[in-house]
Amino acid sequence: MTRVQDRWALIARRVVPVVVVLGLSLGAAVPASAATEDPNWWYSGMHVDDARAEGLTGAGVKIGVVDMRINPELDIFSGASLTVSPGSSCLSGGEPVSQTPDHGTTHGTSMAALLLARPVGEIPMQGIAPDADVTFYSVGPGDDACLDAPEGRSGVMDAVLRAIRDGNRIVSVSMGQEFAPEPDTAVVAEALARGVVIVASTPNNSTQQTWLSPQGYNGVVSTAAVGRDGELQRDDDEVTPVIVPGVTVVAPGVKILRPADSTGWEGMSLGSGSSYAAPIVAGSLALLLQKHPSATGNQLIQALISSTANAVDGIPFDATNGYGYGAVSLRNLLATDPTALPDVNPLMNKSMGVPTAEQVAAAGGTAAPTESAPATSAPSSPAAVAEPTSDAPSTASGTSPATVVPWLIGGGVGAMVIVIVVVIVVATRTRPRPTADNR
Repeated sequence: MTRVQDRWALIARRVVPVVVVLGLSLGAAVPASAATEDPNWWYSGMHVDDARAEGLTGAGVKIGVVDMRINPELDIFSGASLTVSPGSSCLSGGEPVSQTPDHGTTHGTSMAALLLARPVGEIPMQGIAPDADVTFYSVGPGDDACLDAPEGRSGVMDAVLRAIRDGNRIVSVSMGQEFAPEPDTAVVAEALARGVVIVASTPNNSTQQTWLSPQGYNGVVSTAAVGRDGELQRDDDEVTPVIVPGVTVVAPGVKILRPADSTGWEGMSLGSGSSYAAPIVAGSLALLLQKHPSATGNQLIQALISSTANAVDGIPFDATNGYGYGAVSLRNLLATDPTALPDVNPLMNKSMGVPTAEQVAAAGGTAAPTESAPATSAPSSPAAVAEPTSDAPSTASGTSPATVVPWLIGGGVGAMVIVIVVVIVVATRTRPRPTADNR
């Protein structure tokens, strides 16, 4: 196999990932002229233009985005296939659309934009799958997702269920919660039974290590954030790397361009957090599904974890260093034929232990028992990966001494001014919400 080295990969391979974690949130405004750093570094670093040259834009693939609220009227969504599901998952109701650039609306809008955005203005924002059919599902009316949803489900997982039943093949969730009511397990089981891939972000700081849903469920792809140097995002102390035990893959999530700044929707800013990694991974899978429409959800996940820079280098899965199977490589992923891989979900042995293979089977699908899909090494499928390239950092060579109990939650947007936002969790840790992630 040949490998094409690029600047991002070369830099990342020189870095030993022992310090970075973005726990605090600053919304650094992007000047209207251009910044010294490329605000779309992840787009160029992942060689998304190569996918475009191949005609891959996500066309024909249905993606559900679960979040707070959205402003669908922005110019960046002009021409996009964006639908907003009416209402919210809260029993108390709530509108999913808002033109107010508050925390919840900016967060949800940013997640959809990472999939669909069209270049507008002097600093164009670009989506990874601009022609995908995206439907937005609102979790609740406030900045914190509601706890009370139909039939005992959490607001987050009820929104996921709506996305599943609307026929979305991929569901991106950049939210998380500490509690996991039993009815939520049935939602994940139904997703796996229907071949739906759920991509969920992980915690942004050490105070959230007890949050397990939805990233901790069996079969769910969990994502953490790295910067262009390959380092994990930092914790609230801006020194310690955020290490989430058992994370599936890492993807760009540090200093990511997003709509809105402290002045409102007219500007843009840079945000950081695991929230951004989830739609980038979801969009990458959408491009693969467009190329191989007959691939199952299980095969998409198999392709994802077997095509990371680490997997191609023969570095096994590491449940303790915060990188899991490694960094997503779009080039390697799109060079993989998922239909040649086993139709078995390789993520069925997570710490939560549910849903079990039996629960998935009862929901009308099949999933391999935990013992048949060990998450200890990337699947060996050299025939499925042609001409691998390194467009993502190879990072598993360095591990952090941090030991954190496995939990899991998604990132979110925080303040939009250049100040450190103190994350207060004592009073809110029982409420599902996006985590502070802007800098």
